[in-house]
Amino acid sequence: MTPTELTGPRTCLRLSTGSDGNKPGTLNVQISTGYDIFNATTQPDDYVYDNDEEVPLKDGGCYSTTPDNPDFKVLVSNPTTDSWVGKIEYTIDNGVSWNYMYCNNGCTGRSGLPKLGSTEETMGISGNDVAGGDIRCLDSSIDGKQCELVTMEVYDTLTREVSVCSRLGCVYMMCLSRLKPLFLISIIFFSFVYITKQPSGEPTLTPTSAEPSVSPTTAVPTTSPSSRPTTFAPTTITCLKVITGTGNTDGGYIDVYVNTTGDGVYRSVSQIDLKYASGEEVSLADDGLGPGCYENLINVQIDSMRNDAWSGSIKASFDGNPFLPMTCTSDSCAGDLGATDNIVIDGGATNPDVGEIDALLDCLPGVLVDGERMGPCTLQVAEVEEETPVVSLCCLRSRA
Repeated sequence: MTPTELTGPRTCLRLSTGSDGNKPGTLNVQISTGYDIFNATTQPDDYVYDNDEEVPLKDGGCYSTTPDNPDFKVLVSNPTTDSWVGKIEYTIDNGVSWNYMYCNNGCTGRSGLPKLGSTEETMGISGNDVAGGDIRCLDSSIDGKQCELVTMEVYDTLTREVSVCSRLGCVYMMCLSRLKPLFLISIIFFSFVYITKQPSGEPTLTPTSAEPSVSPTTAVPTTSPSSRPTTFAPTTITCLKVITGTGNTDGGYIDVYVNTTGDGVYRSVSQIDLKYASGEEVSLADDGLGPGCYENLINVQIDSMRNDAWSGSIKASFDGNPFLPMTCTSDSCAGDLGATDNIVIDGGATNPDVGEIDALLDCLPGVLVDGERMGPCTLQVAEVEEETPVVSLCCLRSRA
């Protein structure tokens, strides 16, 4: 699509159907300008877009608006149950460069939880509750639901924490959106300390009654360094995704356990002694938050009592954010300790070399030490540095 020539600021859209599998489907696109909503698709509702087909839009998909206009929204839905999967982009420089849009409302992730995600991940739009893709807009033909997409500029404003994280390299300032009250009190307190400690030969300023009367005892956080978390980053809801690799030898056995109580007690959330096939996702228990999703998840343990090695990926998602690799902290792990996106577990291993499977990280609970089995591998949801726990959590959550 060549963006239509317009005068003044304009934003042009591009919707590309996926290139494989069951990506083709039907789709409806509407544009909201804040004062008007109109249909942008040119094909009838029952038209099925083919693999790699670009969705044609009225006026070449170009609209007179700036990308930071919060009233400009793209509303996507599906008039049928034939789901469409693809990617949605926009340009503000006549097609020289393209940026991905973000789902601001109505979308879910694979786990079924609400998700604000970039359409750089594949987006599935369906008229029923079945769709592929990493981001999903469901039930649109049943109740008229539409999912709301905005530009990156508007999304950055709505989620300032993520924006600042990505642009400032995860310095402490990126998490002020969570710590505004404490930050303001700290500024007042440290300003007071600085002023009152000026050399006696220079004029000093004393806070007047018009300034907030914050005492040093209330301005300093009362949490001692020893009480800071050093092994995990607490979050409201964490979802796990355990997927067997697609190689011929990747299928095997893996048992998954979670600790959500902080007392070191783990409970099984997978089916014990089940052999998974190549490409199969490991089914995890549902605590009422969706399969594999748990509140206050602390650590995960993986184990296997079989000598049929399993290989695949183990990732965690915080509150609907993108899934990221975890960190292994056990002595029974060998290799890259930050690469659970490519991990092998072998319960019958007699040495750290599993041989036939090429993975960045090996979990070898079957290795014998002084005649005893090494035991499960412990995976951390997030590795938190003792001195800067907020920075570490913020960095992890902002990666995309």
